[in-house]
Amino acid sequence: MKKKTIYILAGILTLGILVFALSQSTETDAQSAEEIRTASAQKRVFGSSMLAVGTLKPQLGAMVQMDTPGAGVVEEVLVEQGAAVKAGDTLAVITIDGAQQRIKKAELALQMAKLQLEQVTSGPREEEVARARINLEQAENKLQDAKETLSVLKDDEETSSQQLDNAQREVDNADAQYRLAQQQYSLTKNKYTQNDIAQAEARVEQAANDLQEARAMAEQGTITAPIDGVVAELHIYPGAVVSGNSNLIKLIDLNRLIVEALIDETDIIAIEKGQQAAITLDSLDTETLEGTVSSISPLAKNEGGIINYPVIISLDHVAAGFYPDMTAVVTIYLEEPQETLTVPSQAISQSGSKQMVYVLKEDEIYETEVQTGKRSDGYVEIVSGLKAGEKVVINTADENRP
Repeated sequence: MKKKTIYILAGILTLGILVFALSQSTETDAQSAEEIRTASAQKRVFGSSMLAVGTLKPQLGAMVQMDTPGAGVVEEVLVEQGAAVKAGDTLAVITIDGAQQRIKKAELALQMAKLQLEQVTSGPREEEVARARINLEQAENKLQDAKETLSVLKDDEETSSQQLDNAQREVDNADAQYRLAQQQYSLTKNKYTQNDIAQAEARVEQAANDLQEARAMAEQGTITAPIDGVVAELHIYPGAVVSGNSNLIKLIDLNRLIVEALIDETDIIAIEKGQQAAITLDSLDTETLEGTVSSISPLAKNEGGIINYPVIISLDHVAAGFYPDMTAVVTIYLEEPQETLTVPSQAISQSGSKQMVYVLKEDEIYETEVQTGKRSDGYVEIVSGLKAGEKVVINTADENRP
């Protein structure tokens, strides 16, 4: 009886030991499985690149500051800050001081100039010509009478020399009066010359130009948008009194932004126009935008003894939420980027002179030789040995690999 009891106890103890050993083995296997991490071989845009920090800025002409053309009073403001506008939209109306008075003065001057031109081109009045003709005829008669008197006195032997002298003076005076009447008649009949007409026409043209300028000055009080954009700054309100050259409104076209990246003097030699770039913003969770290096400034910026050169990157398109002065992270590709197969650098191990990876397939791990290429941003280019989608083991203890 005692032997049977001992055998039963021994059997139970042995079973317990086996169960404990099996549970320990299963837990160890689970822990080992949990330690294995994998990543898929994926195609990525890959190429030698340079990382830089930049700032979003408006393109040349994409930010416009509008000022007052002269002193005046703001009558209307038709926009508010942040409003989207189109080129040609009326933004505000200002009554320019003295604009209407200048228009009235110019209109009166033009009217007078036109009247003078009409007078010159129409010639002298008929009554003026008739009066001049009568004066000429009278002077001619007086001259003829004076000549006849002088002739009679000369034929009379009793005429004294004093009488002859007096009669000659009368002839001379009558002749002078006659010549003056002839000249006056000619001037009256041909009162205005071609030069007079040309000068009158010039005065009309100048008066018309003055009126046009006065009206244009008044129209400048209507402030219109020169570009499509957003109202970035608004410094006026209805009833405000503004002086000449006061800042009124600033517009920015947010669809025409660029990135200015600062490149260290030791790296600028590698940057060339036309290189492709990728841009992201730390402040926004947006897609990566593409761009191109469009210009490289030859003038450096010295900030605390650090020499950087501004590099302008044109964006292919601008995403919503991009604003001037935002900080951008820029990757400039020093060579044309290409889509190639890559794996994380932790997946590559060295076996002698060979590059190896461990491929996880159907819960089994296989060691595979690969040919690698370039390395960038924690990834390695796989030239051969893997296919896209295959899972490779990363950060795994050596005992987990076959």
